[in-house]
Amino acid sequence: EWGVNFYDGGSFGGFGCGLCCIANVYSSLTKYQCTPLDAYRYAKRKTDYQGGGAIGWGHMRQSLTSLGFDCGVAKKPDSYEAFRADIAEGQSAIVLVSSADSKCYWKDTPGHYVTIFLYDGENEKVFLADSGDPEHNGHRVSLRKIYKSLKTASAWQYLLVKGYDEKED
Repeated sequence: EWGVNFYDGGSFGGFGCGLCCIANVYSSLTKYQCTPLDAYRYAKRKTDYQGGGAIGWGHMRQSLTSLGFDCGVAKKPDSYEAFRADIAEGQSAIVLVSSADSKCYWKDTPGHYVTIFLYDGENEKVFLADSGDPEHNGHRVSLRKIYKSLKTASAWQYLLVKGYDEKED
């Protein structure tokens, strides 16, 4: 229901991918549940995010940090190997992908936040949570495709979640 409704003048289905990522990280890495609409309301309450449009990296990081997550934003490394090492170190990552940088997986996508989990070093694949495409959501995908698709026109390309402290939530 939240995906088709308007909030603060904007269609949640058109701007809510970052908030879906926050909800996905929170619900997957804690014992608690959170909907994308819960994440929207929380970000508006805990940061200076105004709503009605896409959430930025700073607001995502502030929201997750205030929920007890150890996380930080990063730029696309010069090498796939450095990216792979970073992802292998984390519990999850929110990544910004774009077909402008590579059409190897996403098509007609100017910019879209997705969440990756459970890096498998043997196959170099991650579990992908993609709120914008049911065909992509809930599948294992090559980490190399994620790396190629990172939106380099953005100031940051991913937010790595390294840990969670329930006492800080």
